[in-house]
Amino acid sequence: MPSTTTTSRSHADPTALVTALFSGGTPVRREGVSPAGAFQDALYGRSLLVDVRGLAQRLRTGQVDPQLFGEMIELGEVPDPLTAAYQATLDHPGVPAHVLADDDSTARRIVTRLAWLGVPATHVVGGFPAWEAAGLPVRRLE
Repeated sequence: MPSTTTTSRSHADPTALVTALFSGGTPVRREGVSPAGAFQDALYGRSLLVDVRGLAQRLRTGQVDPQLFGEMIELGEVPDPLTAAYQATLDHPGVPAHVLADDDSTARRIVTRLAWLGVPATHVVGGFPAWEAAGLPVRRLE
C-alpha cells in the first residue's frame, strides 16, 4: 500500500523562502481579483487579505481598516514583502491569500513566489490605489 506524506506549514521554512526569493524560472500567470471581490472574500472569510505595503507607505496613504476583518487581515511588518505574505498565511493554512500592494507588478511577483511555496494566492488588481478609488474602507494612521 502506498504511503502518503502530509506536510504542515506551521513553521517558516527558510530554505523554501530563500529558494523562492532567488529562483529563476518561468513566472506563474495569475489573474487578479478586483478590489470589491477581495473585500467580499475577506469579509466573509473566504480569503486572507495580505497588505504587503510597508508601515511608511501605510502611514502616508492609509490602510485597509483591520477592524472590518478581524483575524482575516494581516498587515506585513516584515521589511521583505514576500516573507510578510508567507508568514501571514501560516496561521491560515488552505485559505487563499489576496495580496494588496501599491502596484500590480509587486503583487504579481509576490503571488508567483507564494505559488512556488504552495500558497494559493492572487493579487488585488490596481493595488491599494484601486481599493481606495473603489470607495472601500480605508483607515488613516496618525
